[in-house]
Amino acid sequence: MQALLFDLYGTLADEIPAYSRFLHLRIGIEENIDSFIRQWFIQQRKIISAGEYQPFREVLRKSLMLASEKEGVALPHGIENEDFLGLFSNIEPFPEVPKVLRGLKEKAKIGILTNSDDYALATILPKLGVQADIMISAEAVQSYKPNRQNYQKAVESLALPVLEILYVSGTPWDVKAAESFGFKVAFVERHALPPESKPAARYIIKDLNELVQIVLEDD
Repeated sequence: MQALLFDLYGTLADEIPAYSRFLHLRIGIEENIDSFIRQWFIQQRKIISAGEYQPFREVLRKSLMLASEKEGVALPHGIENEDFLGLFSNIEPFPEVPKVLRGLKEKAKIGILTNSDDYALATILPKLGVQADIMISAEAVQSYKPNRQNYQKAVESLALPVLEILYVSGTPWDVKAAESFGFKVAFVERHALPPESKPAARYIIKDLNELVQIVLEDD
C-alpha cells in the first residue's frame, strides 16, 4: 500500500474526555454523561445523514439541543451561541498515535478524512505528531461522510489507485461506507463491540500499533 487514510475522531483522537468535560463544566451535567454523549452522537449522525450540508458547528448546536430534549436536560442560557472551541481545544490523540504516525510516514503517505471542519481541526492537528500529506474536512467538500464524494475527493488528492490506499477508522458505519466505496479497510476496535455490531473489514485491530506490522507485511 502506498497511503494510509485515517478518520480522525475515535480513530486518531479521543474526543470522549473532552465531550465529558464540556458537558460537566459548560452544561452542568453531573450524572449520566455517557448516556448524553451517546445521544449527542446519535443526533449528529441523523443531521449529517439528512443530505443537505450544514456547517459542523451548526450540526453540533442542533444535535446538542435535540440530545438535551431526549435526555431531559435543561441547557444554559446562551448555548445557542456556543462556538465549541473549548471542547475541541481539549481533544487529545490516543496515546500511541504520534509515535506510530511518525513511523508510518516513513513508509507511506498519510491522509486524514474527517467530518469535522477546519475551525475544529486547527486545535488537534498539531498534536498528531506528523504533517499529513492531505487533510480533507467536510467543510472542504461541503458534504459529510458517508457521501461517496468525500471518499472520492481523498482518492483524487492522494493521486493513487483506491486499492493502494488503506482506510483506517474506528467508526463502524464509516468502515462499512469506505469498504463499499472500494477501499481496503482496517477497523480500529478501541472498545469491544458485540459480534452483530462489528463491521466487516480486511483488518480488525485494537490500536494503531498493529498497523505497523500490516504495513511491513504489505511491502
